[in-house]
Amino acid sequence: MTTPNQPAYLPELGAYRYTIGDYALAAVHALGAGWGGDSGHLGGSGLIWGPNVPTLRLALDDEDDLVIYRKDDAFPDVHLVTLPDGAPSDRDTLREVGELLALLIVNRYVN
Repeated sequence: MTTPNQPAYLPELGAYRYTIGDYALAAVHALGAGWGGDSGHLGGSGLIWGPNVPTLRLALDDEDDLVIYRKDDAFPDVHLVTLPDGAPSDRDTLREVGELLALLIVNRYVN
């Protein structure tokens, strides 16, 4: 029995090189000592925690907008995250996203 020839599947990097989990970990890096984080399942979300801050979730909402909110709130106050230059495509822009998220977290959730 012969097997039909199938083209090799060689995925290329698409429009989204980094996961939302990567965004969260970039924010943790920007926030510095005392902060931690984790990437959700397959990088589809991210968790961020720190001193005197409940665990935050970074994820897509039902309309595919990037949002951040307190993970354990029954009715969370969801904050829309706007990435001024869109999704990061290299390490420098990923770092910038992390810095933007860190600033948002400090301004909105710290004390």
